[in-house]
Amino acid sequence: MKCSKDWLLLLFISLLGGGLIAYVTRGGIGVESDTASYLGAARNLIHGDGFGFYYPSGRFVFISGWAPLYSLCLAGLLYISSTPIEIVRWLNIILFSVMILIASGYLYHFSRSLLLSASFGILVAFSSLFIRVYSTAMSEPLFFLFVLTGFIGILIYLENYKSNYLYFSAIAMGMALLTRYSAIPLLC
Repeated sequence: MKCSKDWLLLLFISLLGGGLIAYVTRGGIGVESDTASYLGAARNLIHGDGFGFYYPSGRFVFISGWAPLYSLCLAGLLYISSTPIEIVRWLNIILFSVMILIASGYLYHFSRSLLLSASFGILVAFSSLFIRVYSTAMSEPLFFLFVLTGFIGILIYLENYKSNYLYFSAIAMGMALLTRYSAIPLLC
């Protein structure tokens, strides 16, 4: 019974973190120069133009400098709503909550210390660095989730040597690479 109450506390902390991102982005999510490329590529994918964007001159340019998975995710979510900035906002809120729950839950699983894992979850939830990242329409939130789950998969594999965890980790790291090319060193 105690274990489920512990997990409820970690869930509450993760939802608190998501609520904090919702509060910070209530006036709109932050955008940067890459945001236009990600959203433009997502819209053009939906319209059947391909993975790229149009220059003001009307010339279409395929994107090769950005990994495609984030734009593919956004394109899939654009079928739900035609407001891309609101979609990104809610995606980041969900991703932040999930990241906090997975990270603090992993720490709880291996340490069996509620104090340590709850404190860690609170530190992540109120981290100004993470708040900045998750309140901006960029690919990092999705990338962080894949990297985190990939590393956790490796650690669980090293604990029990079940190959399914190694396969899971490889898939997660591959997804991280498809989200941000900076994941290449993680695969070496």
